[in-house]
Amino acid sequence: MHLPNPFPALAAASLLLAALPNAALAAVCGEPRDGLICMSSACGTGNGVHLKTTPLITGIALSNFNLNFPAGQPYALASSTGVRVSVGLPESLSSLYLRFTHVSSTIKVGQPGRAPIGAISVSNVAASGDSATGAVVIDLADAVFAPVAADAETLLAFEQLLQGITLLGGPVPLGMSGVATNGADVSDVMLPGLDSTDVCLENVQFAVNSSLIGLGGLKQTTVTSIPKLQGGNPNTGLQLSVDVQIVNPSTITLQLNTDVTLSLKYNGSTIGTVVLPSFSLGTGTNKYAATGYIHPDPADAAAVTAATTLISRFVAGNSTDVVVGSGKAGNLPALDLALGSLQIAQTLPGSEGTKLLSNTTAYVSSIKLTKAPAPGTGNIYNVKTTMTAANPFDVGVAITGISATVFFQGVQCITINAAFNATDFAIPARGTRFSPYIPSVIPINGAPAACTTTLVLAVYSGKQVQVDVFSQLTIAVGGYVSSFKYNQANVTITPDLKTKVSPT
Repeated sequence: MHLPNPFPALAAASLLLAALPNAALAAVCGEPRDGLICMSSACGTGNGVHLKTTPLITGIALSNFNLNFPAGQPYALASSTGVRVSVGLPESLSSLYLRFTHVSSTIKVGQPGRAPIGAISVSNVAASGDSATGAVVIDLADAVFAPVAADAETLLAFEQLLQGITLLGGPVPLGMSGVATNGADVSDVMLPGLDSTDVCLENVQFAVNSSLIGLGGLKQTTVTSIPKLQGGNPNTGLQLSVDVQIVNPSTITLQLNTDVTLSLKYNGSTIGTVVLPSFSLGTGTNKYAATGYIHPDPADAAAVTAATTLISRFVAGNSTDVVVGSGKAGNLPALDLALGSLQIAQTLPGSEGTKLLSNTTAYVSSIKLTKAPAPGTGNIYNVKTTMTAANPFDVGVAITGISATVFFQGVQCITINAAFNATDFAIPARGTRFSPYIPSVIPINGAPAACTTTLVLAVYSGKQVQVDVFSQLTIAVGGYVSSFKYNQANVTITPDLKTKVSPT
């Protein structure tokens, strides 16, 4: 068939459409018009055939969605493989066979039925699929995903869109709209003598609903190791390393290329932070070597109390329920709402291994009766002791203060108050250390017989006894000083009397 036309492909397309209803030649495709698409010989030529039709694009399905935030850039590059665009030709075009070859479009994204918030632009992306299967399949690769406008309202809505995808679990509904340009080979089964030709479908308007499986607030997060004390700093507090696992139930993946810093809360107070370095999130199980910092605001009494309680529980080997969340990722304002809304309940395991006073002997080197220092205060026994303390951590610590009460047979018998400089009672990592002499007091007047008779006589006669210690310790790790409660049962007292003064 001879087609005397300088644009043979357009002539072929025109001939194909001449046999179809609702077709009309147009000098130019022009701007998109409702209910019309434009078939041209080549995308962007401006010459084509207007065709009345129902919407060609009826759905968009994303099986995966990756957001990669390049360093120094505020918005992400979006990637997705196997994006399936459902197409349906109206009955009037049922004789056409289209084999799709490429697609260009700006896909606007938002909540279904509302104004678009963000946009993803693709240009001349290779496509596969045909009208027989009813699908066009494309891959998105590093397409900029950014707000559709720069006004404050749109920027906030864009943050809220990412917040919803982050916090919600299961399918998160999305509205997708825009105008597409589709390159294709076209032929007509009713005109078998006419060869297929390359054409371009321009001004293909669409507005469809889609969805993504949300991240579910990262609730499937677990601390998988016992935190290890790594050091201390006056500016950042106690530093601990801890292994964390996050199971991602979604098909959304992230590369933030910056650290994510989450707040650490206990008993309703913020006591520090948890840092996930150079955060990325794949599908399924993800493992991280996180760093925790315990550093409450010294002006916040509740936070200081919460922090010292957590340290006490950790040192004693007790697990503690905490909440991590309210995070931030570098200079990525688009994620401020999403990360700032996270609230992830966790159980922080306690320290394992040697207790601070485990297998410790308190050596009593002298015991001496002292008259009452003032009328009515009662006589006392001054007891001069030393003790060994064990450091269960992988970093050196120094005990700089101890205030304790010692119970024997369930009765409070001894009081201890002592302060040391940073080197007097410094204990190396995983090591032990004798303390300097610690002055202790056993009251006499009004004290139970367990103290004045049983305990004193036992110590004086050289017998070992078991006591329970309830203390307030002050320790220094690096340059950071913390005071916390520490209690331990069944501490052995072994007499080592060098000065014997009769207690009677």
